[in-house]
Amino acid sequence: QHGSATAVHQDKTATDIAFDSAVKSMIEAIGRGEEAALAICTHNELSVRRAISAMLSNNVPTTHPNIHFAQILGMCDNVTAALSTSGYNAHKLVLFGDYGDLFPWLLRRIDENRDMLGGCQAERP
Repeated sequence: QHGSATAVHQDKTATDIAFDSAVKSMIEAIGRGEEAALAICTHNELSVRRAISAMLSNNVPTTHPNIHFAQILGMCDNVTAALSTSGYNAHKLVLFGDYGDLFPWLLRRIDENRDMLGGCQAERP
């Protein structure tokens, strides 16, 4: 689609399942004390909730130095704020560079996160 290579998974649901499974496996490894680090970079609120649940069930503290959450600045800022307020390591990706380089990349992120766009209505006053 859009001239890119074939997708790894058949659909968004399969992609989300694979992502959540990988995140859970990494959190379990960190909970066992294995040497691992994880950046959970998603705008999918359900995936964030599943990661938090995995941290709780594996007794991984919210402030664990090897687990960080991140979203793009301006996208689901309410999720990042809630994570930060709750003590999780939360970050915002600040875009920097030439418009011609950034805009196609940002459009792809928006296309990949269509389900997130409806959720961002929660950010409006």
